[in-house]
Amino acid sequence: MRHDKYKHWTQAGTLSTLSKFQIDELRKNHSVEIYHRRVMIRKKPSKQLTLVQPHKRLETMGDFAPKVKQEKHKTFWYRFHKWLRKVLLVIITFELVIGYATFNAKQLIGVEAKIDISPVTFTDDEIKELIKANPNAVIEPKYQHLAAEVKKEVKETSVEGLIRKHFGESAEFAICIAKMESGLNPLRENISIARGNYKGECSIGVFQVNLKSNACLGSNVHYNRVDGDTIEAKKDSLRNAEYNIKYASQLYKSWGNWSPWINSYRKCIQ
Repeated sequence: MRHDKYKHWTQAGTLSTLSKFQIDELRKNHSVEIYHRRVMIRKKPSKQLTLVQPHKRLETMGDFAPKVKQEKHKTFWYRFHKWLRKVLLVIITFELVIGYATFNAKQLIGVEAKIDISPVTFTDDEIKELIKANPNAVIEPKYQHLAAEVKKEVKETSVEGLIRKHFGESAEFAICIAKMESGLNPLRENISIARGNYKGECSIGVFQVNLKSNACLGSNVHYNRVDGDTIEAKKDSLRNAEYNIKYASQLYKSWGNWSPWINSYRKCIQ
């Protein structure tokens, strides 16, 4: 009769049916004992089970089991407060992002900029400078006449204003030529080397006045007629919008046509 100790054990065989090697293999995953020449085995308990199931053993003890305090993260109020904190964090972050974007937009379009000098302690010239520095500002009615003067001055000193000043009746066509040449950009430069039949150029400014061929290294074009002692000094002269436009108007009058800008001329007449 089997001993009560082995009622949960399983007989794997006997000493006569199992070799020593087979018994050693069984010992790797099982508890092995010899009982009356019978080889009794029981699977070894998993280490993981002994770690994760301590409370199941306590439950089987009934009233004698020690009281286990409920884990904090399983309580309803703890989960609710954790969820509420996340929601509040999202709302605060959203409000900060929207507020920052709105502030930047207002600064960009000048909604909050406003010129109201009261009492008047500045001269008219100083007020004009303030208006120039804040072109998007809301101007009070009593300063509208100064704003109109500033607008007129800005228009006259703009590239288009300078072209109208120096080209007179031919101004509109000259503006078209300048747009084709440089996009009305006084700092525009086109410096290119010679390739094949193309001689290259060193063109500067609004009307792209060409100083020399072959990337400023070749033969002179307008080099000797532009102010300046060095190539860099001459470039600086042509970067001045009014000087460049004035030189172009003199060049146009001396030729009597738009031949110096023949490619742009063809585009403007289309």
